[in-house]
Amino acid sequence: MPDVAESIRRLNAATARASAARTALAAASKVGKPPRVTHPAYAALLANRKRLLAEPDVLGVGLGVRWRGGAPTDEPVVSVFVREKVPLDQLDESMVFASAVRVGNRSIGVDVVAFGDLARPDPTRAPPERVELDAMATGEATWTPGSSINQVTPPRFGTIGSFAHGGGKAFALTAMHVFTVQELDTSTGDKPIRAAANGRQVGVVDLGTMTGVDAARVLLDDDVQPTTHVPSVGEIAGWRWPAFPADIGAGVTLAGARSGRLQGAITHLHVDFPTFSLVDTIIASVPTQDGDSGGALLDAKPYVLGFLVGWSNKLDASLRIFSSAGHVLGRLHCNIP
Repeated sequence: MPDVAESIRRLNAATARASAARTALAAASKVGKPPRVTHPAYAALLANRKRLLAEPDVLGVGLGVRWRGGAPTDEPVVSVFVREKVPLDQLDESMVFASAVRVGNRSIGVDVVAFGDLARPDPTRAPPERVELDAMATGEATWTPGSSINQVTPPRFGTIGSFAHGGGKAFALTAMHVFTVQELDTSTGDKPIRAAANGRQVGVVDLGTMTGVDAARVLLDDDVQPTTHVPSVGEIAGWRWPAFPADIGAGVTLAGARSGRLQGAITHLHVDFPTFSLVDTIIASVPTQDGDSGGALLDAKPYVLGFLVGWSNKLDASLRIFSSAGHVLGRLHCNIP
């Protein structure tokens, strides 16, 4: 009979090793440079990506694992996201994702996920008013991740996921769809967009995109002091790339301007959605609402893994799409220390 005390010791040791490995991964993570994925399932995904995306009603492809009884198993799968899930007995035999895909002599199972379509949170809905700006003795203001941010005119609302730095400047990061343009780069002559919190201007959007990622940075005014503390979560430790399959099923937290603290789990990684112009996304089951756009997906440390873009519009789904932090920081030319 297994010794209970020894089993607990081994579990605690494994948990400590996993935490240390994630810390090492964060230290090695480079902005805009995702690590090479060597898992056979990823090789199968790359080998079959073009054929899978050519199938009717396929929205995207990525990686996941089999889930049984609400828990992840050790079986990796290639995940195919479709508008509507069709029973296997109704699939045409020519469909390459009927049961499995191959790479070399190895067969990798396929999981078909009914996604419907991408719904981006409605940025015109104002979140509940919260006191996020506190006067300090110096007269400066503090602003925390999870705070609401809005375009001044016309008012559109999102969430600050985290703060970042680049070129000696401080930025707040959120989703680009919070604002009324899809692409913005003031270095090429685009006009900046004013951003506010609780009726007070805190900076301007000077760079943002909805191509590849859905993310924008707000160049903060001098009297706005960034903080790494997320209310009810703790100090942000930095950011990292996610790891497949280790992070599948991992618990995550999000602080949303409307929802407050939310908890969930990662369900898929390395998901490309060409239909939505999104690459290498993270999928997690987190019950976000309008006004939470741009909120940071945080692991247990907490490290920032990604930023909220939108969700599946299937009525029975809670799947949310996040742009990976490493790609967001690369596109926005900044870093989370």
